[in-house]
Amino acid sequence: MTAYTGREEIRRELRRHLCDTSRNTVAIVAIAGMGGVGKTALALHLAYELRAEFPDGQLYMDLHGTGTQTEPVDPSEVLSRFLRILGVGGDSIPPTLDERAELFRTQMADRRALIILDNAADTAHVMPVLPGSPSCAVVVTSRRPLGSLAGARQVDLDVLSPAQAATLLERIVGEERLARDPAATQELPSLCGYLPLALCIAGARLAVKRHWTATTLVSLLSDERRRLDEFAYGSLHVRAVFALSYQGLEPDERRAFRRLGLIEATGFASWAAAALLDVDVPEADKLLETLVDAQLLQVAATDSAGRTRYLFHDLVRLFSREMGEAEDSAQVRRDAVERLLSCLLSVSRQAYSVLYGGEHQIVRGSPKRRRLPADYLRELVADPVEWFETERLTIVNAVHLAARAGHEDLCWDLACTTAIFFSLLKYLDDQHTMLETGYAAAERAGDVRGMAAVLQRRGMLHVDKALYDLGRADYDRSLELFEEAGDVHGQGIARTYLAMVDRFVGHFDQAMSRYEQALEELRAAGDLGTEAFVLRNIAQIHLDQDRLQLARTNFEAALAIYEPLDTPRGLAQTLYWLGSLDLREKRYGEARDAFTRTLAGARTIGDRVGESLALHGLGESSMRQGLLEEAEVVLTQAVDIARSLKSRLIQARVRTSLGELYHAAGRTAEAAAQLEAAVEIARTIGTRPIEERAAGLLDEVRAVTD
Repeated sequence: MTAYTGREEIRRELRRHLCDTSRNTVAIVAIAGMGGVGKTALALHLAYELRAEFPDGQLYMDLHGTGTQTEPVDPSEVLSRFLRILGVGGDSIPPTLDERAELFRTQMADRRALIILDNAADTAHVMPVLPGSPSCAVVVTSRRPLGSLAGARQVDLDVLSPAQAATLLERIVGEERLARDPAATQELPSLCGYLPLALCIAGARLAVKRHWTATTLVSLLSDERRRLDEFAYGSLHVRAVFALSYQGLEPDERRAFRRLGLIEATGFASWAAAALLDVDVPEADKLLETLVDAQLLQVAATDSAGRTRYLFHDLVRLFSREMGEAEDSAQVRRDAVERLLSCLLSVSRQAYSVLYGGEHQIVRGSPKRRRLPADYLRELVADPVEWFETERLTIVNAVHLAARAGHEDLCWDLACTTAIFFSLLKYLDDQHTMLETGYAAAERAGDVRGMAAVLQRRGMLHVDKALYDLGRADYDRSLELFEEAGDVHGQGIARTYLAMVDRFVGHFDQAMSRYEQALEELRAAGDLGTEAFVLRNIAQIHLDQDRLQLARTNFEAALAIYEPLDTPRGLAQTLYWLGSLDLREKRYGEARDAFTRTLAGARTIGDRVGESLALHGLGESSMRQGLLEEAEVVLTQAVDIARSLKSRLIQARVRTSLGELYHAAGRTAEAAAQLEAAVEIARTIGTRPIEERAAGLLDEVRAVTD
């Protein structure tokens, strides 16, 4: 027992419960947990620690209730064995279960003893074997929760903590030996999934093979397809432990277990399981909870709407995939993955539509989409940004899964549909990886529209980083491919973004020409949302060139489209630019109102870029009204957000305003510093309009100091 590691807190609590002399009923502890997690070891260690408190003996029985490999021991047989241990002769043991239970309770009435019932199938399996005397105590272990065992102290045993896992390995292998290979030693517990059985097997193999290092074992375990093979030593087999639980499932539960292993995510919701299993959500909920009860699936968390998310232990997931490959055909697995991916695409499209008032600026692929019930779907993505944050890693993994499984159309479509969320919340590395994967998949399939769609989204990513030359190159190539494919809608979108780059770098005439051509293409395609986006950008050109009435006409035309579409982001962005126009016309109250509404909208949808721009507008409003202290506060907030987002374009704008503010306040050194930074940033990213404005203000500041 000296090698037992961890569980100190729960052991102290259980010892107190089992030894509580004030109770008037038998003390029961019910320990549940997945195979290999150490239920039996904990029960036996408790028995060892409590041998003095129960001087009249300890009774142990393995009930074999974990699966179908060995038939569970009948309670009648358990009682027969216990009665013989207690000194009852074979001819004195009654024939019926009830009589044996009565005699057993009589025998235990005056004893202070501990009974351990290991591997119970369920509550009914142990009820006849429970003594009635409060002087006795019982520890039951099971892979299934025994919630109906009245009065029992329930324990749901989890894997070890990283520190406990490391300590267990040290006790088996030796601290000095592991210290020679620190990097591999640190990685080893994670590869074992912190599962005590796996750790014991790994430690035992390393201990007896003196010529191995921890690196040797880590190398063997790093191959996922062989990992379960490596967790075998003597009579100890991780795979066999999982197999017992699997064999105890009903056919539909086994099928669900195998299918769920295809999900490549740290956690998943029941709607994803429903698509994978080809059942409705309530049926998926039922199957998932059955697998949780069987300790083959774990509850990961509950989202903000109260929906449960599930996950596999790493080693159980590998076993699930093994079973899938052994018992399901490749086509069955491929079809299941396609259902999952197509459902995720449908949900992603709905989330996009909630945020943008429809599937605007999306070039749709051709894959069939599995749809969830309308009411369920609306509730699921009622807050689209929160939904995305919950499912972000699911989406990333799904794009890669689609590419590997040969679902090229789903791969690029999912990458493009969700790209705007990654951009909005600045998960730019994830976005880049997904788009590269999507492009490679489309190219592999010879899908010209898919390649064009990904390039258009990748161009947006480059523009977000103020890499305008790279963005222009992607938009140019995207336009060529859309023309090759004869996709007028795609041409309009690509041309729109080419015009936007022109506007950013000060090529206003070329931008205007492209916008006008894009409007014709978008109207022909019926894409109202992108049409409104173009009108807003045309208005911004008019604003930059002091054609204020034309600017207002186009802003209001964009707003008239956005409002009935109920597109939160489009409305917020248009309000921001209307506020900028109000500033130019010295309508400071109207400007403040527009920027305040923009700020509220941006914060509601988690748009940090929009928040920074709104604060910039409020700062400009305060500055124009002579409220310099108030302006400094909000402009400083705006530049801090822009810096955290690594948005050089917004930094250049806000620093220009801060420079103007400091100049007005007579703080010339600070003004010069901000304006110099703005000029440098604007020159680096090629935004001439901002560079020229900041440089002009800097000349004024320097004229004062000369």
